[in-house]
Amino acid sequence: MSVHDETDLRRFLERMANEVPAGPIETAPAVARAKRGLAWNSVLLAVLTVLIAGAAVAASRSLLRSSPQPYGQAPPSALSGPAVIATDGKLVLVSPGGSAPLTTDGVWAPVGFSPDGTTLLAQRLSAFRTGRNYVAIGNRHRRYPTRAELVAIHLDTGRQTSLGPITPGGAHATWSPDGRSIASVDEGRLSVIDVATGTESIAAEHVGYQQVSWSADGSLILYVGFQGQRTGIFTVAADGSDPTAVLIDQRCIRDRRQVQYCDGPTTAAWSPDGASIAYGEDTYQRNGRRVERLHTITVMGADGSNSHQVSDMHAAELVWSPDGSAIAYTSQGAVYVIGADGSNWRELAAEGSQVRWSPDGSMVSFACPSGVCLRQLDEIGSPTFPLSDQTSARYGGTVAWQPQR
Repeated sequence: MSVHDETDLRRFLERMANEVPAGPIETAPAVARAKRGLAWNSVLLAVLTVLIAGAAVAASRSLLRSSPQPYGQAPPSALSGPAVIATDGKLVLVSPGGSAPLTTDGVWAPVGFSPDGTTLLAQRLSAFRTGRNYVAIGNRHRRYPTRAELVAIHLDTGRQTSLGPITPGGAHATWSPDGRSIASVDEGRLSVIDVATGTESIAAEHVGYQQVSWSADGSLILYVGFQGQRTGIFTVAADGSDPTAVLIDQRCIRDRRQVQYCDGPTTAAWSPDGASIAYGEDTYQRNGRRVERLHTITVMGADGSNSHQVSDMHAAELVWSPDGSAIAYTSQGAVYVIGADGSNWRELAAEGSQVRWSPDGSMVSFACPSGVCLRQLDEIGSPTFPLSDQTSARYGGTVAWQPQR
């Protein structure tokens, strides 16, 4: 074939390209496709590896949840004295010397011991349904109780006495100093239950918050409630007589939309000797066109005199130490302790609720994300020990410390 010009040359090259065998030309694309296939296989293998690893971690966590670990990282010897906790829905009495089950069936949450330490008040939970506010019991997760009852468990005989129904996770109960009565707040009513007979009487209506406390002599009950649109701190006798306002806030302001904001206490607690009352309070003030809410924790005399502010934080719960020298409280989901005079303020945990003091005042227990936790107070920087992790904090996060007998 002769080539005469550029056009003929181009045609000659095209013809030669078409006449070349297909094998050698197809080798490069085939290799490329093979490499792409290998790359995709590598990606798929990596994804499968991640999925398998995630499934293994989830399975291990599920196994840990389903296997009861009564004391978490804290052995019974970490306790400063006997206490009852809920683990896997059962009540267990733990002490530095060991442990013993108090219940073998049902789902329970401890409330508190009688002053003499012989009787335990507890909640028995029942009629579980699925939902968000759940209690985790072994493998039965995301179920919440729709019914509950207060039960007195007599440790010497094991006898159980039902004291009537309550709202699950929405009631508060506390023993009188003589151990004969229980003050219980449920659905805005303050009731007094006679432990011997189980009879219940209404002592006050329009109770705004769950926390109540008895006077040192057991003659009066302190609570935060409503009087019309005003919030105040009140006392009432156990039989419902002699209601008295200790403190009522009268100041209210309105914002530019005419929404009214009134000052008022959030919680209150009597000191162990009955001489003082600690209370949290929300107050409001104008800042330009806005209304701001301020928080305070105040200690005053039992008659409302000699008040002094100890903190500028919100208080959802206040609990005096056994000797009356300090106050443990919860604020914005965290746990703190402060001296009754405002000194020695410390944060105990970034997350917690249902604060309780040990009888000797050396430890504080509280519901924490892992279940129930302990904090030693006489050691700076002491660790927080998980004590039980089987029941959700809302229903079983309380530690019932047994009084020293």
